[in-house]
Amino acid sequence: TGGLGRLSLALAGYDVCHNADEVIKTFAYNAERDLENTPDSVFCAHGAGFVVKWNDVKNYMHLESCFSKKSTLPYAHRHITIDEKELEAIMLREFGPVRSNVLYRTTATREKTVVSASPGTVRTSCLIVDGYNVIFAWDSLKELAEDGLEGARERLCHILSNYAHFTGCRVVCVFDGYKVAGNQGEKFDFHCIDVVFTKERETGDNYIERLISEIGRNEQVRVVTSDSMIQLSAVRTGVFRMSSAEFESEIDRVDAEIAELIEKKKE
Repeated sequence: TGGLGRLSLALAGYDVCHNADEVIKTFAYNAERDLENTPDSVFCAHGAGFVVKWNDVKNYMHLESCFSKKSTLPYAHRHITIDEKELEAIMLREFGPVRSNVLYRTTATREKTVVSASPGTVRTSCLIVDGYNVIFAWDSLKELAEDGLEGARERLCHILSNYAHFTGCRVVCVFDGYKVAGNQGEKFDFHCIDVVFTKERETGDNYIERLISEIGRNEQVRVVTSDSMIQLSAVRTGVFRMSSAEFESEIDRVDAEIAELIEKKKE
């Protein structure tokens, strides 16, 4: 679908088991012998707790049983979203206006599936990259980092710049600067991508989490990281997430398209 397809899944709740007796007999489950998931309840009286057997609970409880009513809703659904204008406003405030110098002119077929990268327009399609996570996840960049992080950072930024120019996607690359004493943080433009060095005592994870939390649910935003906490935050907030390995495959695909396009231009 070229990134335009949508897949939505929701838990529909429990349903009737067609062979319940057979399943129960196979497991031979005895609830009263299950110490980790005991069927008994704990009630409080006079400041102390006491155990009540499952079949005696009705004699002690003072609230109506929750099992006496069946909910008509099969699942709970929570949806938070912001429109494209709000996303544009956040990106404009955080990083300033878009700098666009188109290096590649794609084919007519591709132009139908990507956001236009014409000068002066704000591209709402956004990619947020956890810089150091990607560097140490890709073998080529990890090898460069052994001789110094500066070379690996610059190489990653060049790769992201190529990607941004070709796809028309706005790219934000975030690097940790929290261990640098007195660091006030820095944001600057690197060949059409936004590069962020976080301030002292602010990790890249914190910065990305804050940014995606502010953006909220938006299908045009993706976060590239293999950090489980950031991925969890992305899921909770409602933006798409992609591992560093998956993004490397996408970069390879884009590089191949660029090479093919250049070859066709030569012909």
